[in-house]
Amino acid sequence: MMENENKENIVPETESVKNENVVKPSGDAEEEVDIPELSEQEKEEMSKNAENLLAEGRRDFLCNDIEKAVQNLAEACEILTIMYGDRGLETANGYFWYGKALWELCRNQNDFLGSKAENEDVKQDDQEVQEATDEMKSTSISKPLEKIDENQEKETLGEDEDDEEEDVDDAQLAYEMFELCRSIYQEVEEKSEDQKCKIADCYLMIGEITAENGQLEEAISEYTFALDILKELYSDNHRRTAEVYFTLGCAHDGIYQFSKSKECFTKAITGLETRLVELEKIDITERKHADKKDITAIKNTILPELKNRLADALESEKKHNADKEMLKQVLLQKSTTTAFDQIPESAQKSAPVTSINHLVKRKRKPDAKLEESDSKKAYN
Repeated sequence: MMENENKENIVPETESVKNENVVKPSGDAEEEVDIPELSEQEKEEMSKNAENLLAEGRRDFLCNDIEKAVQNLAEACEILTIMYGDRGLETANGYFWYGKALWELCRNQNDFLGSKAENEDVKQDDQEVQEATDEMKSTSISKPLEKIDENQEKETLGEDEDDEEEDVDDAQLAYEMFELCRSIYQEVEEKSEDQKCKIADCYLMIGEITAENGQLEEAISEYTFALDILKELYSDNHRRTAEVYFTLGCAHDGIYQFSKSKECFTKAITGLETRLVELEKIDITERKHADKKDITAIKNTILPELKNRLADALESEKKHNADKEMLKQVLLQKSTTTAFDQIPESAQKSAPVTSINHLVKRKRKPDAKLEESDSKKAYN
C-alpha cells in the first residue's frame, strides 16, 4: 500500500519510477505535465512495465488483494503519466482502476459498525505508544534533558507537517480519479462503446461515493447521467440498465421519494423479467456459460431482492402518508382551539359566587357625641 504522505498528489510517487519534471494533477486544479524526452527503447520498456502493473493491479483487485492492487495501480498510473501526460487518453484507464481500488480499500477500512478498523487503529496506537515510551527511556539515559526537549520539538513539527500532507483521504482521492477519467473520455469526439461505458461507470462510482457521504440528491443526479448513457447503448431489459434502476430506486427511497423509488424498482423488475424470458427461449445446448449464470442470478438473487425492495417501498409509502395525515390532523386541531378551551379545568370548575359583600362599601360607625345629642332631642 502506498504511503500516506504521497496522497496529496493524484498519482503518488513510487520508488521504481521517479522524475522531478513530472507535475501531478490535483483535484482542485489541472496542470499540464512536462513530458520528458524518452528514447524508443525506454518508451517500450516503460510501456510494457505499465501494462504489466495495470494487469497485476486488476488481477489483485479481482482477487480481493486490495492493498497490493492500490500499490501496483499507483505505479502504473505514474508511468503512464510520465509517458503520455496526466490528460493522456492512455492514462484514463489507469485512473479508473486506481480509483476503484482506492474506493474499495476505503470501504474495507470502514467495515460494518467500524469494528475491524477501530480494533486495528487501537492496536496500532498501542504499538506506537509503546515504541515511543521505549525510545524516550533509552534517550533519557544517554542524552541531557535539553537535547531531549529539542528533539521532541522537532518531532512535533514533523508530525504537524505529516498531518498537513495527509489531508486527502482515500475516498477523496478515488473521487478525483473518477473525475479525471471521466473528463478525459468526454473530450474524445468520436467515443467508442467501451469509452461510453467507462463514462457511465465513472458517474456510477462518483454517485456511490457521494451517496456514502450522505449527499443523496447529488448521487441521484450522477446515477441519472449514467442511466441516460446506458439506455443509449442497451435496452431497458439489459442487466446493467436494471442494476442502475435498482441503485437509483434505493437512493430515492433514502430521501422519502417513494413514488420515484417504486417507479425505478418496477422498471428494473420488468426489464429483468423480459431478459429472463429471452434467455430461457435459447435452446439449452446453445446457451453460453454467461447466459446460464445470468439466468441463475436473476431467478435466485436479483428478482427476489428487487421484489422485496418494492414491497418495502410500498409499505414505507403507506406509513409515511399515514404519519403525514396524523400530523396534519394534529396541526388542524391546534389551529381551531379557542382561548377558553386552553383555560385549565380547575379554573373552569371553581365554586360559583354566592356573596357580594366584599364589593359593597361598609357604613362608617356614627360618632358617640352625635348619638347623645340626637337622643336628648328625641326626649325633649
